Amino acid sequence: MTFPPQTDPFKMRKNLLKFNFEKAKDLFNHAIGLLNNGNVVDSLRNLKKVMKLCPIFPNLYFALASVYAHAGDLLEAKKACQKEIILNPQNKMAMQFYQKISQTIEQSRRIAELISARKRDL
Repeated sequence: MTFPPQTDPFKMRKNLLKFNFEKAKDLFNHAIGLLNNGNVVDSLRNLKKVMKLCPIFPNLYFALASVYAHAGDLLEAKKACQKEIILNPQNKMAMQFYQKISQTIEQSRRIAELISARKRDL
């Protein structure tokens, strides 16, 4: 069975994927610009849209990790970094960022324990 070019489902799907990637690229670049200007909320909103359009967009989860870290949500930043490393194990920056986030979370946990111990001693 052959389809006319404008109704061939494989070509239509290919065009849709191309459109989604281009739209995702625009949103991603806009999100990075927003983050660079300190607009964490709108940057996160745009990156979530990118996730819906193209969940394997290059560096998406590394960007999400950066946004979550800027927002102070280190646990979500760590999860996003893990996804980036799974998708792109050669991303050295993501690996370094993951290690830094993990160290910071551990230091925060230790400080919280010390504060709790001192409060009990009072």
